[in-house]
Amino acid sequence: MKLNVLQRVIEEILERDIESRNDNFILTNEVYKALGIDTNNNMAFLLRNHAFYKLPSFESIARARRKVVKKKPYLNGNEVKREEMELEYREYSRT
Repeated sequence: MKLNVLQRVIEEILERDIESRNDNFILTNEVYKALGIDTNNNMAFLLRNHAFYKLPSFESIARARRKVVKKKPYLNGNEVKREEMELEYREYSRT
């Protein structure tokens, strides 16, 4: 999938689904649904068959999300929650 198409899909999802603004896993699930993938399948099935379904990687989704948010900062979600998670991650990475 081309990144500009992925960005449009992500922008539409972020516009309508507030939860997806705060959680990349929710966003990934919504992207897969938008692509017509049955997300009720188990995760192992999707991971093993990602190439067959031509699913974008988690990294591509996160990268496209960052580009969308850069253009439209109001889609960024809860800044306080993100800052808390970032601090927690930094503390974890130091140990």
